Amino acid sequence: MKIVTTKDELKLAIKQKEKSILIKSKLANAIRKELKAWLLSSASVAVIMLAIMTLIGWSSEAGHTFSIVIHITATLILLIGLPYAFIWKRNLCSYLIR
Repeated sequence: MKIVTTKDELKLAIKQKEKSILIKSKLANAIRKELKAWLLSSASVAVIMLAIMTLIGWSSEAGHTFSIVIHITATLILLIGLPYAFIWKRNLCSYLIR
């Protein structure tokens, strides 16, 4: 296990393809802040969608239409969002290494 505290050490550990890297200090805090921001935005979108579903109600015609829109949106998120998340993760690592 490699313990890193700076961007240079992290960069070196990634280049050496260490199997296990433990990130400490300010670098860990920066990564934590990025992940918290991403999780908060994802959770807020989910809460907004649930609030809209509750207000409209499923029995009405608008509720059925909104249900279809949610299913289409979820499918698009899976098809587009997952590859984008992997790219974002890679970009986050390269941003932190700079």
